[in-house]
Amino acid sequence: MPTDGAVHVSSNNAVELKGGMYTFLSLRLHTNDLDLIDAQLADKVNQAPAFFDATPVVVDLSVLEEREQTLDGAALLACVRRH
Repeated sequence: MPTDGAVHVSSNNAVELKGGMYTFLSLRLHTNDLDLIDAQLADKVNQAPAFFDATPVVVDLSVLEEREQTLDGAALLACVRRH
């Protein structure tokens, strides 16, 4: 059993889960309008150019789920990566 707090799985599994203390940015979406998301992320980066530098981002889709809204995941990923 690992002592570093990680859950290790064999290499033939599809996922690997690791626990630990991480600093990350939570991006909670309140709309599925990618143009609006893109514009607001651009505004945030203009205010603080290093805002996303080397920071893991977790996307919180709970509001969209409550509203039964869908979102193109690949398009969202491309949008976030632009910033």
